Amino acid sequence: MERAMKSQFQYLLKAPTVIFSGTIIHQMLIRKSSFNSKGISFLVNGQQLYWGMKEYALVTGLNFGRFPVIENWHAEECPPLVHKYFGGKTVVKVTEVQSVFLNCSEKEDAWKLGLINLIYQCLFGSNNRKRVCLKRMRQMHCRLRQMQFPPATDAIPAISFHVLCLIHSMLCAYFIFSNLSQEIDAACYILKKRVANFPKTYQPMDFSICDCNVSTRLSLRYSKFSKNPQTYKFDDDLMEYFRGDEGKLMTSWMIVDKVYFPMNLNMKHWVLCEVQLQDWCINVYDCEQGFIKKNHYDKFMKPLCEMIPYMFLFGTTEFDRIKYPKFSLEGMSYVVIPHPRVPKCTKSGDCGLFTIMYLEYLTAKLDISAVTSENIVFWRQKWAVRLFHHIIDP
Repeated sequence: MERAMKSQFQYLLKAPTVIFSGTIIHQMLIRKSSFNSKGISFLVNGQQLYWGMKEYALVTGLNFGRFPVIENWHAEECPPLVHKYFGGKTVVKVTEVQSVFLNCSEKEDAWKLGLINLIYQCLFGSNNRKRVCLKRMRQMHCRLRQMQFPPATDAIPAISFHVLCLIHSMLCAYFIFSNLSQEIDAACYILKKRVANFPKTYQPMDFSICDCNVSTRLSLRYSKFSKNPQTYKFDDDLMEYFRGDEGKLMTSWMIVDKVYFPMNLNMKHWVLCEVQLQDWCINVYDCEQGFIKKNHYDKFMKPLCEMIPYMFLFGTTEFDRIKYPKFSLEGMSYVVIPHPRVPKCTKSGDCGLFTIMYLEYLTAKLDISAVTSENIVFWRQKWAVRLFHHIIDP
């Protein structure tokens, strides 16, 4: 026995005493059940209780009866709302949705548009400048287009269920993306503050760090910009990044050679963009390059490559642009830095942290080959502490 207690099997001999609850055993003994395809019967203290389709229909409020036989049934295809009212756009302003909703004469479409308006203005608390992702409208249209609307009041429980599912999916996507964007931006701010407080660590200080709003705002403005780039006027919200603001730790692009900012691809994946002003190109650091197909990168990078040169045209003089020997309004080129020059993550979902680590290493002139999945747990904990306590020390 003593030898056994000293072996690797000792924990089997030290098992704690198992205590059973008399109440649980009693409840198990007094209940018996039987079932078939139509319901289930419980025997409780000698009394039989039955739960079948009728009871299910009463509780859920759904219609109950024999399923009708339908022959040669044809349903007229209803065009999606995004094509019917918004010309196939993927993103519109809240005010546009509100205007279409107020002028909509079809009850079913008005109900759907009203739901979108309710979600964005009440649940999300969006202002009139907020953009609405119409891809979610496609989801709502699929959920609701085959449903019966009042006065068919029996369908209300089913409508409520689908509405709750829709609101849940929209809220999840919205808040996951919003919270992650806020964390990415907070990490960028900590790095900017570190650069300001420890300038000797970052010599030469030839870069500017921006948040993810740069890529987002360029993408949202691209459709209007592309109509006539020569006459397009950049608004102050975007040009603030270009001109810089010392109070907000924003370094002007006119005095640096590199501009860094994170970019989200399709609300699913994060990458780091490095704008090389001397080479007039954009380097993309992507830890999971198979996630986004190469031919799909163009639509994400096109607004950046075409609009950034015009930002320099709009915000600088001809004399200022002498320091950019390759300046051209024909647009910047871009390249996705391949593996293994850019370390590859081994687990999906780590792209946000890899993006921040790329930024931290590149701005400190460190070799990014050290950014690997082996240290991801440590870095995740480290950044959690940094963000919580607002630690800026290197």
